[in-house]
Amino acid sequence: MSWFLHDLARAELERSAIERLQSGVTWLVSVGWTITEDGKLAADVEIEAHENLYHVRMIYPVAFPEAPPFVKPSNPDEHWSSHQYRNGTLCLEWGPDNWHKSLTGAQMLESTYHLLDIENPRGGENADVLPSRHSVSIGQELRNFVFLFLASSELRTFLLTLPNHSIGTMEYMINYHQNKTLAAYVTTLTPEGGDTWKDQSLPDGLLKGKSTQGIFYRTDLSPENIRGINTPEDLIEAIRSAGIDPLVPLPNTELTASPPSSVLIAGADGTTKLFFPRSSEPTQYYNLKTFDISTDIHKTRMPGGIEALGEKKVGIVGLGSIGSKMSVSLARTGVKDFVLCDDDVFQPGNVCRHSLDWRNVGEHKVHAIAQTLSYIAPSINVETFDVNLTGQESTSYVSKIQDRLGACDLLIDSTANADIFNIISALAVTRSIPMVWMEVFVGGVGGLVARYSPNHDPDPKIMRQAYLQFSEDNPFPDTVNAGEYAGEDTDGQPMVATDADVSIIADHATHFVIDSLLHPENSEFPFSLYLVGLRKYWVFKAPFHTIQIPTEPLKKTEVMVPSSPEMTESGRKFILGILEKTDSDKDS
Repeated sequence: MSWFLHDLARAELERSAIERLQSGVTWLVSVGWTITEDGKLAADVEIEAHENLYHVRMIYPVAFPEAPPFVKPSNPDEHWSSHQYRNGTLCLEWGPDNWHKSLTGAQMLESTYHLLDIENPRGGENADVLPSRHSVSIGQELRNFVFLFLASSELRTFLLTLPNHSIGTMEYMINYHQNKTLAAYVTTLTPEGGDTWKDQSLPDGLLKGKSTQGIFYRTDLSPENIRGINTPEDLIEAIRSAGIDPLVPLPNTELTASPPSSVLIAGADGTTKLFFPRSSEPTQYYNLKTFDISTDIHKTRMPGGIEALGEKKVGIVGLGSIGSKMSVSLARTGVKDFVLCDDDVFQPGNVCRHSLDWRNVGEHKVHAIAQTLSYIAPSINVETFDVNLTGQESTSYVSKIQDRLGACDLLIDSTANADIFNIISALAVTRSIPMVWMEVFVGGVGGLVARYSPNHDPDPKIMRQAYLQFSEDNPFPDTVNAGEYAGEDTDGQPMVATDADVSIIADHATHFVIDSLLHPENSEFPFSLYLVGLRKYWVFKAPFHTIQIPTEPLKKTEVMVPSSPEMTESGRKFILGILEKTDSDKDS
């Protein structure tokens, strides 16, 4: 129901407030009330300013009085002011950012008159401009630009190291994959007679496309002069005013400061502007909006103390729903070195819970995730293996993968597969590597998150037995397993884990990984095995009910493989003999 039908008192308040305003001023010539075709209350108003009559319509939105009414010319083709949006709405003293319910449409009409009276849009030479009441956000500033030049902080810093009147070649690339924006970024600069500079802040994935060569100029022009360049003629004049001949080709090239050459110009403070020729009109430039970006995320967006993650290597076996989310999250947090292993291919049925999407259908998950990671941060190194560690594969190749995993600083098993778990846990124990594993329970009722910390936790296999014993002591209700993360309860009702369920377990496991990498001896987590509830079901009393399973006492129950002193001595001689022979072969 429309607001004016269920809040008749407020409707009357609006009418009476505008009526009182009209009785006290001469500029409010007439007011007529109506209902728009889409069911909104509106007032058609005539306002007189400087002997000119302006016809406007004020429309009350469905969220009124929580949101303000808006005013626009009755004729949609009329544009009166710089304080007017592209859809015709006037930018007045009251808007979504400062509106409150004690205001009425009368104040909106007063503000409209104020704008027309000061700016006098039909007054010819007597027109004035009303100062803006507010600043715009980056999003508001850029939303009407299709072509952007992303000027990184590293680019500006390098340009400022160059002397004035420097000239050289550049390479830039264009990101055509954004929905409504074409974004260009400079990848290299080579000053004349100098070494090539490369922007190390750009992710490697961005650098795999085709680059375009152009020319750059470092000038002493002011920021205002740089921003005022819009045409090829402006560009030539600006470079000439900086003491550089813009029409002399760069040595060994045909590049000049005119189309069809692409040009980057930088001012005294590093302010930049990029020009590249239109494909349909090579004699004209695209007018790119410069967007200065900071690419040092650790100084602006990331918590302190996590820089050490950039020196860590993480091995992940299983790039399904959980593994994909964890890999992306770890890359965003600062991990730069990965070993990924999964033989599975991405299919349409995976879209509902995976980090990938339809563009990756038919692709091996490890390769698709590797590409995703390459777009997140610079210098990310990903080694991929599309191999089943427990399948019919080359034994030597599987051994090679185990060696690669064994060289990691932490291992993640996100397969929920007992055979894989045994392999990864064996690597973790023999190499003294931390390990994290997890599982989403049938129907998304909850999940398990666990970690093995060498010298602190018992063997992961024993920890897993503790969970199995807990499950035996607290039997899971009878369910019918209907596939990955899905089942039916005893009443035959479907139970299916959602992307949100999987994401929660993946996030908890990722916290475990970060803690294990940064605080191996001083963990923030008092336990190493948690059950996290997402539904009121089984042992969980409510969503987010967390159960800790103590594992420290289990260290006392670890059983070593029985051996006799004779077997130990024989084994020592066996290995010593191999080592001595190996040393002898090397010497010869």
